[in-house]
Amino acid sequence: MPFPSSCSKDYFSNNTNEIPTIFIIWYEPPRFGTSFALLNKDTLWSFFMKQAKGFTIIELVVIIVIMGILVTIAIPGFSRWLPNYRLRAATRDLFSNIQHTKLTAIKRHRTCAISFNQDIGGTVYDYVIYEDADSDLDYDSDASTDLIDNDRDGTTDEAGESELVVTAVLFSERYKGVTFDATKGGGDGIDFVNNDDGNPTIGFLSNGFTIDNGGNPVSGSVFLINPNGRERAVAVSAAGNITIIE
Repeated sequence: MPFPSSCSKDYFSNNTNEIPTIFIIWYEPPRFGTSFALLNKDTLWSFFMKQAKGFTIIELVVIIVIMGILVTIAIPGFSRWLPNYRLRAATRDLFSNIQHTKLTAIKRHRTCAISFNQDIGGTVYDYVIYEDADSDLDYDSDASTDLIDNDRDGTTDEAGESELVVTAVLFSERYKGVTFDATKGGGDGIDFVNNDDGNPTIGFLSNGFTIDNGGNPVSGSVFLINPNGRERAVAVSAAGNITIIE
């Protein structure tokens, strides 16, 4: 199709060394049929910028109102979901850590214990897992005179040596709002036998079976609760089987 008459050969022959950039766009003006327009790059940019459309103030206000409604609906559901999620996470991690206590005892051929409400360095942890080298199920922060290499560094009875801590857990740091259920387990949510320090404790022998501080097989449960009143528990049998109770 020929160019419009306004585009003569003179348009291209003004400077034979610098041919201008030409764009041809096709458009349909209202009620006038199909036409072609000859534009240079600057005019083309202006053409497209005029076609660009943004949001109006009314559209933005409507979007903000809709988002506000959605957030208002979502917050109550989220506030109920989060404590339940934390309870599930705390229960699952307690289950895994008791399993880890058992496997550590088997792997290292040494009694491994988990004590609840255990004080270490002035901080009372909800539970602490440690290698109990003397098998008394008491965490010894000063084990410098027991003739045992408690920290496995090749030297016995070092000054300040303590039994090796595997894991120490604070619910307030990891699972905000989750606590032991004080209505069960004798008032503290834990029905394991207390050790000589008064902390509920269960130990695992190198064969995977449980033991209390008297050397007897032991079983028990730990009961957890969240602010919504939802409860979960972890139970341990004398044979060393560990289960989650919904």
